Amino acid sequence: MRILLLCDYRPFNAATVSDHINSFSDLSVHQVFVYSGLVRNNGKLPEEMDLSDFDAVVVHYSIFIAVDAYLSPRSRNRLKEFKGVKVVFIQDEYRLVNSTIDQLRNIGFDLFFTCVPEKEVEKVYPGKKLPGLKKINTLTGYIPAMLLTYSPIPINKRKFDVSYRGRKYPSWHGSMGREKWRIAELFRKRALRSRLRVNISWKESKRLYGEAWTNLVRNSRAVLGVESGASVFDFTGEIAAKTETITSLLGEKRIEKSKMDHTYYKEHEDKIDLAQISPRIFEAIALRTMCVLYEGNYSGILKPWVHYVPLKKDHSNFDEVVEAIKNDELTAKIITNAYGDIAIDKKYSYNTLIKQFDDELSALFRKRRSETRRKGLRFPDQKSFYDEYPFTQVNNPYGLAIPQLSRFFSFLAPKFPDRLKRYVKKMLNQM
Repeated sequence: MRILLLCDYRPFNAATVSDHINSFSDLSVHQVFVYSGLVRNNGKLPEEMDLSDFDAVVVHYSIFIAVDAYLSPRSRNRLKEFKGVKVVFIQDEYRLVNSTIDQLRNIGFDLFFTCVPEKEVEKVYPGKKLPGLKKINTLTGYIPAMLLTYSPIPINKRKFDVSYRGRKYPSWHGSMGREKWRIAELFRKRALRSRLRVNISWKESKRLYGEAWTNLVRNSRAVLGVESGASVFDFTGEIAAKTETITSLLGEKRIEKSKMDHTYYKEHEDKIDLAQISPRIFEAIALRTMCVLYEGNYSGILKPWVHYVPLKKDHSNFDEVVEAIKNDELTAKIITNAYGDIAIDKKYSYNTLIKQFDDELSALFRKRRSETRRKGLRFPDQKSFYDEYPFTQVNNPYGLAIPQLSRFFSFLAPKFPDRLKRYVKKMLNQM
């Protein structure tokens, strides 16, 4: 089969996204043509690109199908008219839910890979609204094979005891969103008194990518972590609009103190369970670093005190956790368990994801064989396609050193003229 993969490929940002995209062209038995120009073209597919050249079109989760800037109305209509197999992957499924459902139905996707747990799928994507759409549960990420090639640094030679990078999410993400920065704030405050060597931040300017992130994890005895997802689903977009508006009007500090924004989402909290294991946890396990995680289910994959050190959400067992971090033998045992049980288990590899993808796609294609492509393909092979639509795959996005340019430009940006700022921002976004 000939597959057109629509995505937003930015290897200098989160490596897990690039790794996910790479897996299709690296591992699929089918011929995959990657097109990453949608966002640069304001969501518009090139008019000269004939979709009938392909047997299937896959929309990657880096393209938000409900947002025009990622997929324009014209592009959606062209996908709707496409007669081949249509597949979509979606993440961050707690936002613009109704609009997403509208586009799933409008475009007429055949296969949908969702991170929403199976027991919750019907609450989010009711079958009566999406008849004929096959939904398959998938993880937010898988074990990066490239990270398995890195040799572990001996525990007693690691620079930090605990590291973490997170960010402050909008308040309407609920308690799960707050956990992603509260764990850092509370742990760092007490860690300093416990003489732990820490490298912990939840500030956007301190985020790390590529080689810088990989090196930090490798040089840490442990990393902090929480479950991925949000505890509030915003079906209409109204919750986000109201909470972000009042925060902008009154200021983040005042809102945090008064909790006025809670009134807009508190009744929607914890109605749907989206808690998942995070790709960052898989990265740490693959790099043989211990995870200190808030107690949770973690997609049923991790076991406390076997694969990770559990930290209570009120940090009441902080002293016990510190003792575990400082214990070389216990740390080594938990790292070994996680690496042996999870990192090298094919169940959690991209091979398993793509094998499932290939099987599902092939089964659908067999039913569509009566729908033939036009004669005389414009792009008979990938080389001719990439000559027209250039694409360069980065085989190891975890080893890139370029992300430091972003911090360099961020530091100098206030001194740049506005025109130069816009140019730098544009160039960074295109990386």
